[in-house]
Amino acid sequence: MISVLILAMYIGSMITGYIVVSHRAEWSIQSSTAHNFSRNRLEQFRGGRWSTLSLPPMDELIPSNFPPIDMGLNMTNYLTIITISINPPVKMVKSDTVWSSSGKLFTNSLTTYVSP
Repeated sequence: MISVLILAMYIGSMITGYIVVSHRAEWSIQSSTAHNFSRNRLEQFRGGRWSTLSLPPMDELIPSNFPPIDMGLNMTNYLTIITISINPPVKMVKSDTVWSSSGKLFTNSLTTYVSP
């Protein structure tokens, strides 16, 4: 009788461990996906043209050119662009990817500074 109880506890703990590991693996995959998406949005931003020396000066790095994008996987990316300085010209860009897992919201953020 005691051996059956020990066996049931052993099997129950194995099943619980499997469930916990699968949830953590899913969370890790979603977090990696959100991070890569944030990185891709920053690369899109860096690919824009910004030249203060051309005539007329060109600046494609404005918020209206980078609207929020919904990935469809419970992930949405927001790009925040702030002009830090005009002379010398410096902008800060922050890429926030908001995603949900198990009913909770998480945010992966990347920030960088750019200059023409």
